[in-house]
Amino acid sequence: SEWMFYGCSSLTTIVDFPESVEVIGAHAFENCSALTGIVIPNTVENISDSAFAGCSVLANVELSTALVNIGSNAFNGTAVKVIEIPYGVENIGAGAFAGCTSLTSITIPQNVTGIYGGPYYDYDGAFEGCKALNTVYCKPTTPPSLPKYNTGNCWIFSNNAPERKIYVPKESVDAYKKANGWKVYAEDIVGYEF
Repeated sequence: SEWMFYGCSSLTTIVDFPESVEVIGAHAFENCSALTGIVIPNTVENISDSAFAGCSVLANVELSTALVNIGSNAFNGTAVKVIEIPYGVENIGAGAFAGCTSLTSITIPQNVTGIYGGPYYDYDGAFEGCKALNTVYCKPTTPPSLPKYNTGNCWIFSNNAPERKIYVPKESVDAYKKANGWKVYAEDIVGYEF
């Protein structure tokens, strides 16, 4: 359900969801300021918009292996340090991990086809403001579309660590350096053998 535990400031950890849960609703745990860890069961396919946004001490997140969609601002402003997005994820919402100032490394799996902006999040890059982010592993051979950034501007990786590199499949380096949005980061794109 949406807004289910919104603002529960004494909720510290959740590990037991019913096995039938397929969706974490929009704003479900938003602003749960004491939540430190969460294990999302392997039945969950969708984490909706702002589901864990503002959970400022949420550092330990185990994502569902069935996950297909991560909504806009889903983990915005959390304390996660490393995220390996599950293989089946296809879409990452705008601002999904924005403002995660402890995040140092992210792995974007091979099946991701789009990193989208929603109607209210046009200017939120998925990893914008992740000041410690220095390593991005982006496994898709075809650059994921960034449909909100067709004008050439792109905030997806703005305000990351100054030394941040984006590792992409070796055979796709040129495609990434020419793709809408991605070309903004051409000098940071490096070929990698996954």
